[in-house]
Amino acid sequence: MNKTPIYPYHKVHGSLVEFAGFEMPLYYSTIREEHMAVREKVGIFDVSHMGRVLVEGRDSLPYLNHLTVNDVSKLKPGRCHYTLFCNEEGGVKDDFILSQLGDESYLLVPNASNRVKDWEWMKKNVDGYDVSLENISDTTAMIAVQGPLAEKVLGEVFPELPRRRFRLLLTDFQGERCMISRTGYTGEDGFEVVLWLGGK
Repeated sequence: MNKTPIYPYHKVHGSLVEFAGFEMPLYYSTIREEHMAVREKVGIFDVSHMGRVLVEGRDSLPYLNHLTVNDVSKLKPGRCHYTLFCNEEGGVKDDFILSQLGDESYLLVPNASNRVKDWEWMKKNVDGYDVSLENISDTTAMIAVQGPLAEKVLGEVFPELPRRRFRLLLTDFQGERCMISRTGYTGEDGFEVVLWLGGK
């Protein structure tokens, strides 16, 4: 099975299961305790098994508008939105968050179970567009910090955080490139932190 960069910690402390081809922790203490921690305080999750794809270049906007259902031109650098891939018949292939990092730079975060299929779909539909696609799923780590105290806890590491939902900040952490987005998915306020590994 595949393993995330944080697997050594999971192996020692977690109850491991197979999920989307990865060996991942189901829980550390109990499901109930961890559920209540996220609802009442804060929880930290390794979500590095999810996909991460950079789309950059002159035609990144028309390319993404061709592939996704929301109008990408409404985004600006530092903003994110929820969107979908559809197949040729209009059926949904996957849902994901799309973030605009810069004028011609975007980051897609597909679901873990579809990350390979989504990557193939993106490559299949790139002809005719002046863009570069880079699958950075294995050269980055991704951590979710979720719950009412997420801002307080994450703020102890990063003094600046996005103040509004579906906003992001680009920063660095111990010399590595880092993206923090306020796109919590648990029903509570939260953040996702993407960390580039090894200076990539």
